[in-house]
Amino acid sequence: MRGPRSTLAHVRDTARDAARLHGGRDPDRGAQHARLLIGSGRSGTTWLLQEMTRLTAARPVFEPFHPIDVPRSSEVVPRGYLPRDAEAPALERHVADVLGGGFRAHWTEQCNPAPYLHRYRGRVVKEVHTHLWAGWLQARFPEVPIAVVVRHPFAQVGSRSALAWSDRKLDLIVADADLVDAHAPELPALVADARTPLERGVLLWAIDNRVLLRTLTPGSPFLFGYEDAVADPAVVGDLLEHFGFPRPASRELAHEARGVASLMSQPGAPRRAAADANAKWLDGADPAAVGRALASLEALGFGDVFDARGGTDIGRLRERAAGGLA
Repeated sequence: MRGPRSTLAHVRDTARDAARLHGGRDPDRGAQHARLLIGSGRSGTTWLLQEMTRLTAARPVFEPFHPIDVPRSSEVVPRGYLPRDAEAPALERHVADVLGGGFRAHWTEQCNPAPYLHRYRGRVVKEVHTHLWAGWLQARFPEVPIAVVVRHPFAQVGSRSALAWSDRKLDLIVADADLVDAHAPELPALVADARTPLERGVLLWAIDNRVLLRTLTPGSPFLFGYEDAVADPAVVGDLLEHFGFPRPASRELAHEARGVASLMSQPGAPRRAAADANAKWLDGADPAAVGRALASLEALGFGDVFDARGGTDIGRLRERAAGGLA
């Protein structure tokens, strides 16, 4: 039985959720009014979505293809690899509803701050669950511009580990013969040799992003680094231009509001700043495990893109992606 204080909190939370679910009118129907931001979990996608909400009139759509927390998606979204030419009519209808503005759920509206009468202009969809079937989505909805944000995998794995996220997906991927044959015949041996959570986490990051970048049309996504976007507000301006939004003034891009911790930041997280060091995630890491993780990245096409102290060469990654990560 709830006490008066907990009952009041429950009523407040219910009202807040209802306001988000119905907040803001989104009249621009059709996938041509959608933009898709893809990144691995714990790669800054929520912060970037909140930045685009701050700087544009677009409706933020939060992970509509979550295979657990969005009931409709749990019925039709693939848990694994889907080739570009696969037939999936139920999934196609659902994706069309999401991109076309006709779908909402409590999970998807977490970043929706607008009152009911507010009018949005188009949508930005942020996703961390589409890496293995984004090529299929692009083939069905080529009118939707796509951007891919990449965070150094050591930092991404460290952030996941801090939240005790599982890497069980890696075992499911290794068991997918179609994916392995098409994109990474060497993967089973690499996974068998992985000895630490760091190595397994990096392998999961690498195969997810290898399949993503190999199945999207080369040169079509705007590929950029999370660390660069934090350090330089102009990168967010470049992202907005790729999505067809007017580029905000430099002072708006650099506004102090960009430093606010995102909805998905860990409790007590400080304001976001360029000084946030990826190297902190490697404090105490076994140097041998770091070396083996870097070797796995090289084996899967990401050699010389990421260094052992958290640095990323995004220009080299773009070159590798254009070449199919061979």
